[in-house]
Amino acid sequence: MRLTKKVVSVRSIIAGLSAGIVACGAIGIASAAPPDSTRVIVVFKPGSASSVRNAVANARGEVKHEIFGENAFSVEVPLNALNGLERNPNVSSVEPDELRFPF
Repeated sequence: MRLTKKVVSVRSIIAGLSAGIVACGAIGIASAAPPDSTRVIVVFKPGSASSVRNAVANARGEVKHEIFGENAFSVEVPLNALNGLERNPNVSSVEPDELRFPF
């Protein structure tokens, strides 16, 4: 009888882990940019991180990730804000931030 209970609990654990993996996958999908915005990598000139952060905030965007070791942020901004970021004198380049998945 105890063996059966242990098998059931192992199955419960496996089912719970599977549900957690599926939930993590759903979270990954939800982190994609909404249709009226896009996710880009903004490379900026040395020493201008704070002004670029302010420019992103003023464009109603959000810094999603700071790329350490590089002068760059991964940001999500409305599509109509891309031209302003590209013309910003503190920005070196704006590139698409493609979704990447581990193999």
